[in-house]
Amino acid sequence: MAREKSDRGNILSTDPITVGGVFVSLLVSVGLVVFDVTDGILGFIIGLLMTTLTLLVQHMYDSKARSELDLALRRSRWLRHNVTDLARKTGDLVEMYERNDITKEAEARFVALTREIDALSRGTIERAGGDYRDLLSATASVKNTIQAITNISQRSDIDTEQWWAGPIGRTYWEANLEAMARGVSISRIFIYAQMTDSLAELLETQRKAGVDVRLLLSSAVDPSKHINITLWDAERAWEAKMNAHGAIVNNLYHLHEHEVNRLVADFATCRSFSQPFNLPA
Repeated sequence: MAREKSDRGNILSTDPITVGGVFVSLLVSVGLVVFDVTDGILGFIIGLLMTTLTLLVQHMYDSKARSELDLALRRSRWLRHNVTDLARKTGDLVEMYERNDITKEAEARFVALTREIDALSRGTIERAGGDYRDLLSATASVKNTIQAITNISQRSDIDTEQWWAGPIGRTYWEANLEAMARGVSISRIFIYAQMTDSLAELLETQRKAGVDVRLLLSSAVDPSKHINITLWDAERAWEAKMNAHGAIVNNLYHLHEHEVNRLVADFATCRSFSQPFNLPA
């Protein structure tokens, strides 16, 4: 239910430092007079000075807080406008609804946004399993090298063939072909459990197109290396998070040097155990 009146001007909603300071000042002023420590005028002056000091301290505190916020907002041109607009709309919402599911939901979304920004600060963008925008955009803008590991050890060759033949797979493969046309070299390691005719056909298609296709038997490497990753120029990386059935449930796009280097090391390890693919005669 919408609130019928605002609490603006309600002294109880004022900062507790101000309320407490003024209250103590008045209490001291009255106490000095009541206990005959000083006359009324001097007590009034002392109380006024304490009140002034309280307000000065509060002003300094508020100024520091405003300065820190202003400095943070100045770091980005779009940040000031959006944060100001968000704060104004949220403030209006809080005034309209009090102790309501609306305000609870608003607070929950603020908390969720904070967590997402915190994740971004670590240099990782996380998206749902079907959202491959970063995989595609990074492949379209790569300059020199693509290094990838495709883990099909937990999936059938039919699942793998369907992914590459599906909308995302076709778009990704086209981006691979365009990258190679620009002079980009691609090395892709396929981790597999059993070779089949359809898998061999897929690998041969990529090999003929110019991809350095390599094979790695799943039993030849530690299960922790059964991963799906792509590295672009060893500067950006994509990593898939999979469930127990080998289905991708989350896409992680890494730009932090630490995470990229971790996956570069994983690729090097898997490559050292892999073999070049050649179609049997």
